[in-house]
Amino acid sequence: MDVLNPDFTAEDGNCKYFYDDQPQRYARGFENFQKRMYPGQYKSFMYACVARFGRNPYFMRRRGETPLPPSEQAFIRQVLKQVGAPDDLEFDAYEDRINWDGK
Repeated sequence: MDVLNPDFTAEDGNCKYFYDDQPQRYARGFENFQKRMYPGQYKSFMYACVARFGRNPYFMRRRGETPLPPSEQAFIRQVLKQVGAPDDLEFDAYEDRINWDGK
């Protein structure tokens, strides 16, 4: 493993700048969610997501223009559960990529 600046490493192995280089499963898009939810459920779901991401970033994520890291997928699953949406909803597509943001 290469280290850019050894002054920022931690001897105990808990370096706050360390990111795992193993690919993680990112999701792209969730336009199909609305088709399987009641209007009131989708409205509550959308408001919660817009509050977290912002209006334009929400729609970019919904269309699949912005990949969703595992942390954002977990948030969306949590909101789906809160609004009572079906448990078997899946994102439109998945891809494996390295999470350099650490989210």
